[in-house]
Amino acid sequence: MKPLPSQITMIRPFRLGPWTVNPPLHRILTSRRTVPLEPRLMHLLVCLASRPGQVVSRTALLKTVWGEDAGREKALTDSISYLRKILGDSADAPRYIETIRQGGYRLLASVEPLEEKPRPSRRPLLIGGLLVVTLALAGWAALRHRVPPPSPTPRLRAQPFTTYPGRESDPALSPDGTQVVFSRDEGRGDRDLFLKQMNTESPLRLTEGPADDTHPAWSPDGSTVAFARRTTGGLGIYMVPAIGGPCRRLAQAQHGIFGLDWSPDGRWIAFSACGTRGVPIQILRLEVDSGRIEPLSHPPLGTGGDYLPAFSADGHRVAFVRLDRARQHDLLVLPVAGGDARRLVSGRGWIAGLDWHPGDRQIVFSTSVTGQYSLWRVATETGEVTQIDIPGADLMCPTLSRAGERLVYEAVAIDHDIWRAPLGSPGASSPVRWIASTRSDYGAQVSPAGDRIAFISTRGGAPQLWVCDPDGADPRALTAFADLRIGQPYWDPQGRRVAYTAIRAGRAGAYITDTTTGRHRPLDHPSGHVHVVGWSPDGEALLVNVDLGERWQAWLLAVDGSARRAVSPPGCRMLSGTGQEGGGLYFLRADTPGLWRKTSIDGELACALAGEVIAHWAEIIPTREGLLFAREEADHLAVGLHPHEGGPARELATIPRTSSGLAISPDGAALFYQYAQRVESDLLLVEGFR
Repeated sequence: MKPLPSQITMIRPFRLGPWTVNPPLHRILTSRRTVPLEPRLMHLLVCLASRPGQVVSRTALLKTVWGEDAGREKALTDSISYLRKILGDSADAPRYIETIRQGGYRLLASVEPLEEKPRPSRRPLLIGGLLVVTLALAGWAALRHRVPPPSPTPRLRAQPFTTYPGRESDPALSPDGTQVVFSRDEGRGDRDLFLKQMNTESPLRLTEGPADDTHPAWSPDGSTVAFARRTTGGLGIYMVPAIGGPCRRLAQAQHGIFGLDWSPDGRWIAFSACGTRGVPIQILRLEVDSGRIEPLSHPPLGTGGDYLPAFSADGHRVAFVRLDRARQHDLLVLPVAGGDARRLVSGRGWIAGLDWHPGDRQIVFSTSVTGQYSLWRVATETGEVTQIDIPGADLMCPTLSRAGERLVYEAVAIDHDIWRAPLGSPGASSPVRWIASTRSDYGAQVSPAGDRIAFISTRGGAPQLWVCDPDGADPRALTAFADLRIGQPYWDPQGRRVAYTAIRAGRAGAYITDTTTGRHRPLDHPSGHVHVVGWSPDGEALLVNVDLGERWQAWLLAVDGSARRAVSPPGCRMLSGTGQEGGGLYFLRADTPGLWRKTSIDGELACALAGEVIAHWAEIIPTREGLLFAREEADHLAVGLHPHEGGPARELATIPRTSSGLAISPDGAALFYQYAQRVESDLLLVEGFR
């Protein structure tokens, strides 16, 4: 018998009933939807499709798909269940995958190879064929507005540029394309700058010390590197000679620097930072000789601000990322001489780096639109977006040479898992990894009865809603959306429904999934973006924050659609997780520092904690017993509980400093959080990139 396929990159697309399966691109699609698949899921489907109508043993599937990885019986069962959910199949009445007792699995649906059209031999027909293909792709893009079509260019080959232990990030190619400067974390908790030439192995260290050095950018003549530095004394923009030497500070900054770039004429350095109190993070520019700073972008109030500036090659425009009101990233281009910014990319997830292509006709960027970060390009005139076909997952921070055909990017290996820490006295018991996979799991929420945990996972490709038993066993997917990006889940007081924010085509809305029936439905609000933060204590309504343009407002949305009303003045946002029985509602106000509270939905709004009390709290989660908070310390987060009615806070646990997504079990005995124990990355190089 023919062996099962050991790899899928060379498997040609085929039809599986109404589905088109594209193994190299890890996606399956119909005329109405596209579903990205995690590589092992696609490998499993390809193995079954290689023997349609025949029984494929569990042993053969485990050996082929999981290799020597022992103890993966449950992973195979879960993967089959997830494939059935995506395909709309049922184990009781299968149309696609049948379970054979004591045997394995059998694919029931027909498998047909896609017919390849003969290549035209004469030029006039070739031109006509290209026109047909172009029109077909345009129509396909219109049907699939939510997920951009793949690039028609052939797969590019990437080779390792750095392979050092730890993490290399923020690469920047020199103007002549012969050197790369980058940040490197050697395991001490801070980053230094290094410079590496092509065809050499040992890099040159440019900075050293306890400071954290990031976002390097080359001067146009390649003699100097500007960068952002964080020290215990504050933040600033510095410069260092590219051959090494003393660093010189150019300017101070406040509250973080989120990307910088040097203008082609050498006069300006654009950077992202807080410029004026009360104004979102914006793009500023620093005049190198005088130290004068002035704003370039003016993000609207209510947005999350502007990040990652990049000058075009002619210096006339700046591309940057804006965190919009849906809490998604847009890619915009702004004329340096003045004028309105033009949005090029919207509603495609989070953007992790961008750079201009030589000639300024395209911008290459990294986005999480498929569930993992991958590289794309957008035409600056038409806004057409296509994927760059490079193997690998979580590809970030692209940089291109302006005098050559080279692309360098960061390939990240990061795996967020959900951890559980017993609560009591800090350090009494060690945290334990509770929910884990080879992909990211996060956003844990324990049901009111403590019998299930809802969480978000990318183990099937794009982020989906999952549930598992309280001990982390038996994980199962509740959703298989192709066109929605799911946010933090919240259980209703009865423990039957889960509400969450979901983003479709750039618009954030409220959704509810019934965990018993598996049905999903939206709950709309006509005013704008809606972000779910919790449930009313009776479970009859959702608590949401609604976008009013330049301000947010807290609202109550009846689940049956019968009513909706504001529960705060404009300019107030409810905290995530608010509405716990006995805890009241907590708010942040745009006009006044501090934390505000209403003891009931219709109660009076009063200040609960002053701004200086919560200034160093990285996260605040309302619970039945009080405010769960994480306070930033030098090398960890100190988790504590502040009583609703005042009094001293109680220290509960210490967790790693990069943890997030706090949640507490209903009995108060355990803390859940997400943490990536291992984050590594290398830089990869693509030659001949056009």
